[in-house]
Amino acid sequence: MPGMFALAGLLAAVALCAALLSAGWCLWRHFTHIGRPEYQWALAALAHEKQLQSRLSASHAELALAASAMAAKTGDAWATAAAKAWDLVAVDELSREDNIGPATVEMLRGAGMRKARDVEGHWQLQSIPGIGPARAGHLRLALLRCKAKALSGLLGATSGPGLEARRQEEGWRAQYEALADKADTTAIDKDIARLLPVFALARWYWWRVMLSAGSPPVLPQGIAEFQPNASRPGRPPIPAPAPARPSPPSPALPIPAPVPPQPSEVRVSLPKPASIPAPAPVPKAEPASRPSPPSAEEVFEITARLVAAAGFADGRFVDSEKQEALTQLKALFGSLPGIAARIDPWVDSAERESLDDLWMDIERLDMEQRRSAYRACCRVMDAAGTRNAREVQFLQDLQRGLGLAAATVPARTEPVVPGTMDVEAARAMLEIDPLASIDMDLVRRQNRLLLERIDAVRPGTLGPEIEAMLKTRRELVSMAATRLAESLGQPLEAPAAREAASSDPRHNPDLDAALGL
Repeated sequence: MPGMFALAGLLAAVALCAALLSAGWCLWRHFTHIGRPEYQWALAALAHEKQLQSRLSASHAELALAASAMAAKTGDAWATAAAKAWDLVAVDELSREDNIGPATVEMLRGAGMRKARDVEGHWQLQSIPGIGPARAGHLRLALLRCKAKALSGLLGATSGPGLEARRQEEGWRAQYEALADKADTTAIDKDIARLLPVFALARWYWWRVMLSAGSPPVLPQGIAEFQPNASRPGRPPIPAPAPARPSPPSPALPIPAPVPPQPSEVRVSLPKPASIPAPAPVPKAEPASRPSPPSAEEVFEITARLVAAAGFADGRFVDSEKQEALTQLKALFGSLPGIAARIDPWVDSAERESLDDLWMDIERLDMEQRRSAYRACCRVMDAAGTRNAREVQFLQDLQRGLGLAAATVPARTEPVVPGTMDVEAARAMLEIDPLASIDMDLVRRQNRLLLERIDAVRPGTLGPEIEAMLKTRRELVSMAATRLAESLGQPLEAPAAREAASSDPRHNPDLDAALGL
């Protein structure tokens, strides 16, 4: 038995030491990164979430207490009204019930009873002279029926106790509704729902700061700006500092994609926590110039490094993967002078690199070069057999970081000009695989397929809302096809094929048309 106590004490001491070490680690990480704009933004977002949740909980508790008080008061009011209504019923009303005659009522009056309530409260009716056990039973049944009639008219009464109780209930209900409007729980719920992606991103970033030993990753989407409801007075919105460079999400923890606020949304202003010092005003910087397009040698080096990273994704770059990497690089760059001779030596001396080291260089590639590099990475991984979990996660992170993940075109309320639609959004609208090579035949085929699918719906069968939605989608599909055709420099409609001239001297096209041939 003493050994059990000693073991329990040892376990408690170990748990206490672990808790102290964890607390010390978190404090050290907090004060180490308190100056980072991303960390300040995450703390401000989490503080705002906690404030909204506290306000919502307090509002719900206040409304629940008010509802309970209103229910108690309403019950008391109707109980008082029922007692008053029953008190107004005279004993003569009992004579209208079955088995109760005027003689019985006179016996009750002779016993000093003037109201039906007096008869109900009598301790023993059969002790009254002239009323035996049978008549006492008839009186009890008559009292029940008479009381039910008196109380049934309370709810719809236009005067008396029923009207008074109903007015009291309406007054308390109006007070409760005014309190509910003042609490404004619906607006708080909308704020929380709208900012959920921002809160999720801030929470993910905070955990990465606390659980990692090195520098936390830079947010790949940048920092999503957010403000509390503009209808409430508040401080100016917290600016969103731009990250130094984009970084892909880590395979260990999935990152939720933040939803950037639309221009039409109502923006809210978030007061910063008192513990975070306000940054000094920074002069407005000039917009950064776009990186210069890479040369052919630089494209080869970036693609080769990315292919090597894909080969080392599962920890080892086997011979079959090296052979496939050699094949893919020769297919992409073998025809370029000065590069073909560098492919074989590079594959033999390839080194392992992480995606974090490649993002700055990958940003310089255009979308077609990114697709080619991604396809090469996929084929290199497939050369060694079925992909394992680490390779699948690597490809998911790479696809998201390259901007090749399939996107959806947001619904628009304003007219869309074909020239203003993004090429990637147009590809998504036409349901074209973001990794597929695009040409006019593919654009025309997808445009025709989607339009035929929309036109197959019979008019008047799905309701006006669905038909309006289909009409809008048809316009967007046509605009997307027009936008892709403009980017390819070709007309959307294929040119009509000319009919070959007939060598028959008797051929007469006008006569054939007249005869319907």
